[in-house]
Amino acid sequence: MPSLTIALQEGFSGERVTVLLDGEVVFDQAGVRTRTQIGSAHTFTVEVAPGAHRIQVRAPEAGGPVSVVADSSTAPVVRVSRAAAGLRIGADDTPLRHL
Repeated sequence: MPSLTIALQEGFSGERVTVLLDGEVVFDQAGVRTRTQIGSAHTFTVEVAPGAHRIQVRAPEAGGPVSVVADSSTAPVVRVSRAAAGLRIGADDTPLRHL
């Protein structure tokens, strides 16, 4: 079955993060913190049906929610980072380097 890998990467400093896949919560955790040595806070994989899916990430302490549409066949890796201006999200096909 196809899957999407969701990587919470740079800038997280202990906030609650919620990730929704097509409107359903697939991750909800408080205290998300980036390990600066590897630039990763949390990575997980979700099995999905073929086709495009909307990923939304909420971290109220980091500003408003962000979202991206990702297709498991063309952009199976979703990267989320926290910057001074808020959350950033993107999807691509580049493998994660710390896995």
